[in-house]
Amino acid sequence: MTGDFRFMCLTDDDSGFVGEIESFLIPDIGCSSQMWHHGPWPKMGVFLADLHGLTGMPLFVDRNSFICCDLTQFVERFQAEPQAAFDATEFEQVWVEKHASSMEYWLG
Repeated sequence: MTGDFRFMCLTDDDSGFVGEIESFLIPDIGCSSQMWHHGPWPKMGVFLADLHGLTGMPLFVDRNSFICCDLTQFVERFQAEPQAAFDATEFEQVWVEKHASSMEYWLG
């Protein structure tokens, strides 16, 4: 990817990252232990008005996602017209051993 960007990870364990990846603890939004470990609830912290003081336009990618191509065109399209970037994104949901999993890919 070209341009000015940073790789960051929101995590409950910020140890062991390579130097190129900044890590931040997942913000505490008051989830119970049950909610923390079952479902997407802790991820709701990405919508906080002040997320660790970060600024700019983020692209959140879930931990079970793979980026297999240069994101430059996607980011440039998103900055110019966000809806057009998402219109060019396909979404599939598959079931793996009774659990829902999703796959997204960009048609470029």
